[in-house]
Amino acid sequence: MYTLVDRAMELITTKYTLVPMRIEGLERREYYPYPYDAVREALINAITNQDYSMPDPIRITLFDDRLEILNAGGLPFGYTLEGIMKEHVSKPRNDGIANVFFKAHYVEKFGRGMEMMKSAYEYEGVKPPEYSVMYDCFIIKLFDILHAKGIARTGAVGEKFITPQTVRPTLTELQIRAIRLIDENAEMGSKELAEALGIRREHLRRTISDPLAGMGYIELKYPFVPRHRHQKYRVGRKAMDHGYSTP
Repeated sequence: MYTLVDRAMELITTKYTLVPMRIEGLERREYYPYPYDAVREALINAITNQDYSMPDPIRITLFDDRLEILNAGGLPFGYTLEGIMKEHVSKPRNDGIANVFFKAHYVEKFGRGMEMMKSAYEYEGVKPPEYSVMYDCFIIKLFDILHAKGIARTGAVGEKFITPQTVRPTLTELQIRAIRLIDENAEMGSKELAEALGIRREHLRRTISDPLAGMGYIELKYPFVPRHRHQKYRVGRKAMDHGYSTP
């Protein structure tokens, strides 16, 4: 099940979304339309809450300004849209599937998925995801960051990209620092890297290691279990190509 999430993420980030690129000095900058963490949390939410007694599969649909992930079954009994937006006790429709993701370290704590998706968008300064229930389906709408910021006209149908005079860099200073620390030490564990950066491991995974791995700047020793307790990070090929690491 977790390899299914990894493959879906790879398809979304490399095949079904357009990533504009521009040259800044000697560096190539790439701009991704959706926060990596938010997309993965939405996928895990759909898989753990899908009503598998219904014939409708989980659907991922791309529009000009958003990505929608739909799962059959609507909200679990007793829940409301207002309630899931607040802190609540999580009761996934499929406990067994949810426990698989938890034991594989794909989920750190049940009930925090909505908060993590919202945080990923707050970090980018773009309106948070929207949720809706239609008939027996639950829909998560993730908005295209590039479209919202005016960096690209669309991420789906292939219109020409707009390149403004100033755009937000793809990598933050902390992400660049993390790459260079990993490069200097050849390989670093998540605990060791978090301590070197002076942040919590949860913050490291959400804003640094997961996004960098998704963009190819770092590689994971255990790629199919991102939250493995003995996870190690190595510098990826893209970090070398873009000048963040020595070849």
